[in-house]
Amino acid sequence: TDIFSCFKAVHVDIDKLLHKGVPIDPGLVHVFPDSPPHFNGIGLVETGGKINVAMGFHKNHKDKIAKELFSTDPQVVADYFRKTFKPFTLPYDEVGEQWVKQEWSTTGMVYCNFYHSLKMRAVIMGDAAHATSPSIGQGMNTALADAVAFDRLLDEHHDDLDKAL
Repeated sequence: TDIFSCFKAVHVDIDKLLHKGVPIDPGLVHVFPDSPPHFNGIGLVETGGKINVAMGFHKNHKDKIAKELFSTDPQVVADYFRKTFKPFTLPYDEVGEQWVKQEWSTTGMVYCNFYHSLKMRAVIMGDAAHATSPSIGQGMNTALADAVAFDRLLDEHHDDLDKAL
């Protein structure tokens, strides 16, 4: 399953973060489990010196989420993050403003009835085969992994598509 099904994302200047000894590496996905409580988060470095911090929860856990995160008051949200977000120090007032200005986003799963057709001589790969949440930046990674796996099957079966499928 996804790391969350309901989420919001904020975009923060990396220079405004206090890292608490852990650098923000632009080549990594930064994971924030249970921060704030009952939330999962990820940080993806963007161009322009920013990091996208997406945080959310599974919809069946909504009753466990602090009411402050549903507030329309940016100061209430900022104060809650100030108390509960531990991975690094955020520009809390800016985060509170961004947080209340957006609706909750949701993720979902896509299931295919079949992933290939010998009759049509077609293969479904990447996002079409297993859609991922746009918040985790894995769409291209799954497409490339699928292509590598399919290439290995074709090599193993001497480019015989019928056998590879």
